[in-house]
Amino acid sequence: MNDILIAKIRALSKVRVQNSVMRMADRPIALAMKYMDEEDRAFVFTHLPKAKVERIVDELKLQKRLRITQDQYGKGVQSLMEALESESGGGSLKSYIRPKRR
Repeated sequence: MNDILIAKIRALSKVRVQNSVMRMADRPIALAMKYMDEEDRAFVFTHLPKAKVERIVDELKLQKRLRITQDQYGKGVQSLMEALESESGGGSLKSYIRPKRR
């Protein structure tokens, strides 16, 4: 699945990838990147602002402590693929967790 996802990202313009991924919540992006090698992750991260990259890396660290099923991983990849294929971006705002103000 990662090969297809990376091929899709490489085929699109940097602006298109950035616009699509920025509209998504961090969790499904991190799920989709769970089994990517470091080189592919770095390539995806070049399309994103530093703050978004930091949040995705935090999600990846969290996921190391969780038991992620293949179905959950597949849904993350599917969500990212749909966002990349759609003109308006994608992703659900339901999984977005807003930080508390202190």
